[in-house]
Amino acid sequence: MAKYSTLFLGCIFLSTFGSIVALLGSTTISTEVGSGAGAGASYTGILLAVYFAPAIIAEPYSTWLAGRFGTRKFFVIGQSLMVILNLSLAGALLLGAPAYLTLLLFSGCLGAIGSMLNTLVPVIMKSYLPSATMAGSLSKAAVANGLASVFGALFATFLLAQLAPAAAFVVNSVLTIPYVLFILFKRPQDPIESPTNVHRTWRTLFTTLKTNRRVLRAGILWIGALTLIGPLNSMVVPLTHDLGITLTSNAGHLLAVLAAGQMLSPLSVRWLSRRFSALYGGAFAIAIAGSMLAFMGIILWLVKPEWLMFTGIVVAALVFGSMRIAARNLVLNEVSTSIRTNETTQGDITDFTFLGTFAAPFAPLIWGIFIDGFGASSTLVLLGVLTLVFVSVHVSFDRRAHIDGAPLITRP
Repeated sequence: MAKYSTLFLGCIFLSTFGSIVALLGSTTISTEVGSGAGAGASYTGILLAVYFAPAIIAEPYSTWLAGRFGTRKFFVIGQSLMVILNLSLAGALLLGAPAYLTLLLFSGCLGAIGSMLNTLVPVIMKSYLPSATMAGSLSKAAVANGLASVFGALFATFLLAQLAPAAAFVVNSVLTIPYVLFILFKRPQDPIESPTNVHRTWRTLFTTLKTNRRVLRAGILWIGALTLIGPLNSMVVPLTHDLGITLTSNAGHLLAVLAAGQMLSPLSVRWLSRRFSALYGGAFAIAIAGSMLAFMGIILWLVKPEWLMFTGIVVAALVFGSMRIAARNLVLNEVSTSIRTNETTQGDITDFTFLGTFAAPFAPLIWGIFIDGFGASSTLVLLGVLTLVFVSVHVSFDRRAHIDGAPLITRP
């Protein structure tokens, strides 16, 4: 069993490694193109919005498709399509197609397929990395994801300095193949029961959101988190560019530090779980991540010695990376344990992630406009403060609901 889990974590490592390289490759293209018009961050925000927007239409059908094809089979088909699309994108760029326009064209398809696969990831992780809770399974994967993100960001720094960005998409495709093959040929340790209700699409989704207040409250919390703190990783290139830092070097280093914090997320999950319920712990983690955003902005404003500024940013980025992933795992754990049957759990996760999908296209646009309009430091402080305000308001409403006899956050 230990060897089985190690192999699976190795495949996760390779897949995430490739994804980080592709992320830095695509955001480098958009920032460099947009910089000529003085709007590098806005161009990156538009690219990410185009990537996430089709998910609003596609994501509700993930459970339906998983029921039709089987969860494992659908996941393998989707990942295979992602490999083909990334290779096609690289080929188009190498043939001389306009880089930014080509990215926009491919981003819609990649975003639609990727969003449907993301709703299945928690179920896949729970089956291939068994644990008492979904948060435990996701925390195991978070270590591999974090380690891969560190090395992927550092490798992308080297790769993009030597080769054209098209190479990043080739790397992503090649490193995703072992992940696809493992899931195709290896059965999970805990069986995945594919949903039998294949009609769970838009109508059922909205019905669930009306009747399952736990999923609704978790989704609202996650919408705020995705909007206010979520885009940091994908916006590191325009952020560092606004600060006058070399695109392909220090952006990769900052992303590596954020990813290193991700590896600490199991400790954060354990610490928060001992003190709070899953949803309340997730809210607390989001608040800490928001305070780290503001802290980074203040450091960039006020601290002059470079070594002290560097130390402060590294510490803040480590804490931010850890708390951001811990928040996601805890809130997902709250959703996944609301009803115990596998079918309903997968559907509830789809409903939850669908709410977050509404924020995904707008969040990078907001960040891009703020960075171009107010500067990187001011943006970090403003969004950090807004995060604290949002979490405070959300928790206060939950407390009122608890007093009224409808506990949406249950403390241990």
